[in-house]
Amino acid sequence: MTGTGKTGKTDKTGKTGKTDKTGKTDKTDKTDKTDKTDKTDKTDKTDKTDKTDMADPTDSSQKNGFRPAAPTGDVPAKNASQRPATTHNVRETHTLEIRDLRAGVETKQGRKQILKGVDLTVRTGEIHAIMGPNGSGKSTLAYTLTGHPKYEVESGQVLLDGTDILALKPYERARLGLFLSMQAPVEVPGVSMTNFLRTAVTEVQGSAPSLRKWVGELSEAMERLRMDPRFANRSVNEGFSGGEKKRSEILQLELLKPKFALFDEIDSGLDIDALRIVAEGINRAENADHFGALLITHYTRILRYVKPDFVHVFANGRFVRTDGPELADELEQTGYDRYLPQGKTESALA
Repeated sequence: MTGTGKTGKTDKTGKTGKTDKTGKTDKTDKTDKTDKTDKTDKTDKTDKTDKTDMADPTDSSQKNGFRPAAPTGDVPAKNASQRPATTHNVRETHTLEIRDLRAGVETKQGRKQILKGVDLTVRTGEIHAIMGPNGSGKSTLAYTLTGHPKYEVESGQVLLDGTDILALKPYERARLGLFLSMQAPVEVPGVSMTNFLRTAVTEVQGSAPSLRKWVGELSEAMERLRMDPRFANRSVNEGFSGGEKKRSEILQLELLKPKFALFDEIDSGLDIDALRIVAEGINRAENADHFGALLITHYTRILRYVKPDFVHVFANGRFVRTDGPELADELEQTGYDRYLPQGKTESALA
């Protein structure tokens, strides 16, 4: 009989029924590999997960690598540098538009106009380097944008996502996403760094971070900037060296997460090591938070670490030339005299 080949043995033990149940032929039928293969057919499985029918979750064109369009007006689309892609979605793009901005200050000799019709469009994800001779109005532009009371606006508009911010107070502009890193950060005796920063984050973001979360974020940010953790309990900038003050500015940048950051000669007074740490902080924050930046500087050395998309020459209260990163190298060789009013030199203005 098929499956019971040992008939004699089966008769002696009387386990014919058991032999039938364990017959190899029957068992083979139940576990037939061909049937099993049919159930787990890899071709069917492949059809269900066919990558050609699905959006690739790592496709940079879908979620990362978004490069905003070039600014309009006086800023041409030219030689935009390639920086690491950010994690921000295209829907989070913001725009800062400066339209025919004119502003001045009161002096002993009377009112002096400094900004004489400034036009510029900056989008998040773009870095604009602003270079120019001393006394041309670069710092005035930064302070006017952030609402310093010393500078009076005569005309023009500054639109952040379509909202004119010129009538807003400085803290209201900060809440909308503006950040200024000052050329000479001030000391604030009696106010600890940690209290100052937590209060600033609370005001800008609208709610106070939990203490446990805050301590962790502050500690990690200070470690990245190679700041002594004891500085968290010291008064704001009091007794800090020039490099420590500039790192303190970048610490604020990382924690406040603005939409647009203005750096007023952040590289001034820094040695090469401090310059690299500050530049790394700017790049890290830009990659994480996708802000737009106006980087005011006299020199090209910081631009070797923070790669600009556009370089502007600012002279006599307005932008007089815009080009790609190569313009910075040209200015390093030729200087600014060609952009000054006839008969004047930068050394005379310094």
